[in-house]
Amino acid sequence: MKNIKEFILDLVEKISNDLENKIITEEGATLRKFETGLPVNIFIDDGGLWKKGKHWKRIKFQADKGNKPYTKNMPSMTIEDEPKIIEKRIKVYLTSKEIEQIKKFVKINKNLLLDLENIGIKKFMENMEKI
Repeated sequence: MKNIKEFILDLVEKISNDLENKIITEEGATLRKFETGLPVNIFIDDGGLWKKGKHWKRIKFQADKGNKPYTKNMPSMTIEDEPKIIEKRIKVYLTSKEIEQIKKFVKINKNLLLDLENIGIKKFMENMEKI
């Protein structure tokens, strides 16, 4: 059984994730599997939402391979040379190979992802490299 501190920390993280998921899907851009070549849909911040969330830029990805974008409990991944999954408590129904594909997408599109709010989604899509 969890102690009260662990319970509260889990609850705060869940509420935070739920709020962020709601915001990012309302203000972010959904990139479907066929657009990226990835096995999952991803969500990217094209409007500076990261500033409101007081966190560094990142992408969110669907935790399963469903065709319809599922916005609950989306794990986040850092945008850097060696991308990392941030939320370890969210259950991810992907193989390590599929996760590596997401990391590869982030690596090869890192500069575009980091500059997305300045260049806009149209220019991002024109220059993005598919997997």
